[in-house]
Amino acid sequence: MAKKLVQNYVFNAGLGLSDNLRPDAYSLISQNKTFLQAEINAYIQNQIDAANPDYVGYTFDTDKCTRDSGYVIDALLFDLRYGGNQETRRVSSKYWNNEVPQIDGNRIPEYEAYQFLRDTNNNNILTNVEDLTPEQGSQVQVIDVDLTSESGTDTRVTSLLDDVVAVITYGLSSLPALSIGLGRVEILGKVGLQDILIITNTT
Repeated sequence: MAKKLVQNYVFNAGLGLSDNLRPDAYSLISQNKTFLQAEINAYIQNQIDAANPDYVGYTFDTDKCTRDSGYVIDALLFDLRYGGNQETRRVSSKYWNNEVPQIDGNRIPEYEAYQFLRDTNNNNILTNVEDLTPEQGSQVQVIDVDLTSESGTDTRVTSLLDDVVAVITYGLSSLPALSIGLGRVEILGKVGLQDILIITNTT
C-alpha cells in the first residue's frame, strides 16, 4: 500500500486527545457557561434599563449576544486547555472586517460585557464563590467544591479576555502576536500509522 505524504508539517509538542493543561478550571468554566451567558445578557439589559448614557440607542439582541458570548467562552476554554491564544485571537478578529467594525455603535456594551465576564470568572467561577450580587440572569451558578482552579488561571483569563476587549475597542491592530499552544495531529479518514509518511524539518 502506498504511503500518504504529509507535507509542510510543523511539529508542536502535544497533549493526548482527552488531556488538559487546566482540567479543574476548564470544568468550572464549562459547567458555568450558560450561567455566564445569561449573566452577560442580564448585565447589558440592566445597563439599558438604568439609562446608562453609553447604552442609549443600543440595539440588544439577546440571541446574538448569547451566541457571541458562547463563541468567546468556547475560545477561552480552548486556550486554557491547550495553552496559547489562537482561538481567542481568532474569535476577537471576527469583530472587524479590515478597518470596518462588525458591531454598530460605540462598541462599549460589547467590551464592557467581556470585562464583566473576566471579573465574574475570576472572582466567582474559578474560586467557587457564589456570586451574591448576580445580574439576575435566568441560570444558577454551579459550585463544585471538588474542583480547585489551577494556579495562574485567573491571570491567563485576564490576559486572554483583555486581548478580546482591546481588539473590539481599537481594531485588528490590537491583535496580539499569535501564540500556538500544545496541539495534536488530526488526519481525516481511516488511516493506519504504518501508511503515513511524514517529512519534518529539523532545523
